[in-house]
Amino acid sequence: MDNFYKFYLLAYEVSTTIFDLVITMFGQVVTMFPIWAAHSEHGVFWRVFGWNTHWTVVSIMAFASIQLTTLSMCYLKKHQTINNLTDTRFFHISPNNSRLLIASISLALAIQTFSFSMTAKSKAEQMKLVKILYPEFWMNFERIPSFVIYEKQFIMFFLLVTGSICQVSVGILIFVLTSHMLYILHKNNRKVSGIMYTKQKIALYGLLAQTSTYSCMLIPIACAVVIIALDLQHITNVSLIFILMFSTHSSLNCIVMIFTTASFRKWILEKVFCRKTSNNLVNVKISMANRET
Repeated sequence: MDNFYKFYLLAYEVSTTIFDLVITMFGQVVTMFPIWAAHSEHGVFWRVFGWNTHWTVVSIMAFASIQLTTLSMCYLKKHQTINNLTDTRFFHISPNNSRLLIASISLALAIQTFSFSMTAKSKAEQMKLVKILYPEFWMNFERIPSFVIYEKQFIMFFLLVTGSICQVSVGILIFVLTSHMLYILHKNNRKVSGIMYTKQKIALYGLLAQTSTYSCMLIPIACAVVIIALDLQHITNVSLIFILMFSTHSSLNCIVMIFTTASFRKWILEKVFCRKTSNNLVNVKISMANRET
């Protein structure tokens, strides 16, 4: 069970890294608040692959969904491991129910991402929309090679609401699972071995620490939703702050994972810091043996 947990923990770290790379290098989406528009002509997706800004935003949503799904799976796997420490399982999620729950979360996020992708418009349609809604900026948009603009219609507000509901639902799931795991550890601290108790407690606290780094992504998204909903003015520079917060997400998460997960920390210490030292010691012993002979 722990091997599966470590696999999903590593998958979560990989997903956060890919998400940050999409935000900062491959996508480089810059919003144009208070207009519901963005451009990404400097990103790799546009320069190399020719992806327009809309599909870049869709890819960001897709990787964010993968990140949320892997985080949920980490909590479900860790809950199953800690729940096996006790015989009284009044709140037990079987592997089949766990897979069903993850499939439901993944399906909901996939439907939301697919629905958003269907809101794409051609550049001619977008320029027509700019001419109707923002005629004073028509020439500026004409000079941008890759941009996207969205109408303030029901489908967009519906997607914002459903996305918020998905985030809150996963947050409630994590809160319930964490509360129950802490309860199990507190109740059975004398019924299990001290090594097992300490191991699971450290793993749980490490997972909570990694979840706290998720706020680097969640807070900018929540702020963006509020900004979009309230039509706040003169906040163009906020997008730069959002990108800065996004770019620290995977780095913080990687540092937390190394410090709180013994197997990953051991691998880093052995492979990165100690390999040359151990090789040098072996060479010294061989040379000393040759001298003696």
